[in-house]
Amino acid sequence: MLGLVLTLLAAHWQFRQADYKEQLKAEYLARVAAPELAVPGPIPPTDAIRFRRVRATGVFQADRMIYLDNRVRDGVAGYEIVVPLKLVGIADYLLVNRGWVARTPVRTALPTVAVPEGTVTISGIAIVPPQRVLELAPDTIEGRIWQNLVLDRYRSETGLKVVDFVVQQESEADDGLLRRWDAPKFGAERHWSYAYQWLIFAALIVVFWRIHK
Repeated sequence: MLGLVLTLLAAHWQFRQADYKEQLKAEYLARVAAPELAVPGPIPPTDAIRFRRVRATGVFQADRMIYLDNRVRDGVAGYEIVVPLKLVGIADYLLVNRGWVARTPVRTALPTVAVPEGTVTISGIAIVPPQRVLELAPDTIEGRIWQNLVLDRYRSETGLKVVDFVVQQESEADDGLLRRWDAPKFGAERHWSYAYQWLIFAALIVVFWRIHK
């Protein structure tokens, strides 16, 4: 009956993973629905700012804009445009992912992106980029074209004191950028499916055992 024990243990593990993913989804929905945070202002710790709605006021620094490469929308290759926002009243900068633009036919000819001048207020969802990413190509930065956004790398390259999160802009602007951000997929359904499959295997083991008993 070792097979029965192993399949039941596998099902139990999948159920636990599904519960964990459901908790993550509930936490995400709660944070998105929470009151909007104003920046500058009191900011929760990094692990608590993720997925919170943020309203930030400052001045965009167009000369430090970068293009995140290999971002695909509806089968079209393009870039996500990240621009630092100099926050009013403090020395910090907030990186804002302003949206997506299609790549030009010539890769070295970057698409022109309008950047608002003067003091602006934007709103969006806070995300926390990973500290490390898997990169197979040796050239991760080619001028303004970056393969990935790593905050420590951006700080090192620009010398700017950026805060520990990025805002995916949702507020509209007349700049031609596509601002359509997919909600994270937590995958609880996949674990539920695997759990029930293991239970079916366990039931089959019992049936075969009784037949051949």
